[in-house]
Amino acid sequence: MMAEHFPGPVEWTASPSSNTGDGQLMAQEVGVQLDHMDQALIMGTTPVMYEGQLQGQPAADYFLPHSMIVNRHGRRFVNEKQMNVGLAFAEKNPETGTPAHLPAWRIYDAQFSKKYPHALPKKSVPGNYFKADTLKELAAQIDVDANGLEQTAQRFSEFARKGVDDDYGRGGSVWDRNRGGDPGHRPNPTLGTIEQAPFYAMPFKASFLGTKGGARTNERAEVLDQNDVPIPGLYAAGNVMANSFGSKGVGAGTTLGPCLTWGYIAGLNAASA
Repeated sequence: MMAEHFPGPVEWTASPSSNTGDGQLMAQEVGVQLDHMDQALIMGTTPVMYEGQLQGQPAADYFLPHSMIVNRHGRRFVNEKQMNVGLAFAEKNPETGTPAHLPAWRIYDAQFSKKYPHALPKKSVPGNYFKADTLKELAAQIDVDANGLEQTAQRFSEFARKGVDDDYGRGGSVWDRNRGGDPGHRPNPTLGTIEQAPFYAMPFKASFLGTKGGARTNERAEVLDQNDVPIPGLYAAGNVMANSFGSKGVGAGTTLGPCLTWGYIAGLNAASA
């Protein structure tokens, strides 16, 4: 199903390998209407080993000062602090249909490594850790446009010095400033210059925290068939249903909220049926 609905590489997925869509498969067998199958909650992850496999763990390193995310052109394309960062990674080139911003990279400098060594890329994971004395050398290592990267770092550093991101508004909201930044950093807890060697890079994988597709339901959590008619006695809640938020994240609990709410609704209606 991943190959059908999310073609392309799927790496560092923050989901157990046993999550293979059993609920969606069972729903298909009884003629359920599936929806939002091409939508998922996508966020930045850092690689971890789990049960002998490389998995993804939600990361917060790119929230910190002295870091930014760029595409293969060396350009920023998103407010790194926004909850819906995954939507930027889902953008497609209208002419080719390929991802517009992937592959993407997290860029750090020596200031980051001194202040936040715990958040640096892991050397033990192949293809995860890159280091160079200049941004141009770093760009060559990761196949990113060198001029674009140098210009972006310079522009980003100017924003950091004045505390205002004129391009994407990073750190401009209360949410941004209080979500994973550095409270002691001034003038903006989320912005820091990227100008001191050595420089570091880590790939930013389009990683799945959870898919959003499944059985379409009505307001009673009853599962609908292909004609929008409820299937008697069948209810759905959580990640097995067509999520009410779609690809968007609305804050901490984007997946847990629908599980609890729709589970409660489904339980009430199933018990009274």
